[in-house]
Amino acid sequence: MTTKTVWETLSAVDVSHLVQNIGGRDYIAWMDAWAELKNHFPDAECTKSDEPQIFPDTSGFVHCTIRIPSKNFELTDSRPILNGNKPIFGPNAQQINSAYQRCMVKTIAMCGLGWKLWQKADDLLEDTGKTSERSPDAIASRIMKARNEI
Repeated sequence: MTTKTVWETLSAVDVSHLVQNIGGRDYIAWMDAWAELKNHFPDAECTKSDEPQIFPDTSGFVHCTIRIPSKNFELTDSRPILNGNKPIFGPNAQQINSAYQRCMVKTIAMCGLGWKLWQKADDLLEDTGKTSERSPDAIASRIMKARNEI
């Protein structure tokens, strides 16, 4: 019998029933992401950094670690404290808490659950209206350009 990795297990989960859309952004609510993780790995734990990392300009980052002891698995990720896609300077307690919850969902996505939502978000750069250099269209364009130069 083959044991699946955390990624293999979570990336195979259909999260379409959990996806919500607000302001044109698809996301999974933090409690739904946590519940789905716990459904597959009841021993999963989440640890959030004691304090946000605040920079001299008063913007900041939070850090979150997901542990699954039964799989000897641990993953830490970070997320800026944002309002939409803009940094918050001098964040208050509610803004920091929201950043921690979003960081937890992002870290769970890095484990595999709903990862395609983050790929989609990364592909859209709202400030410029351009696609990321990592987007499938941008990669295909570079490949076609390279082929034409050969």
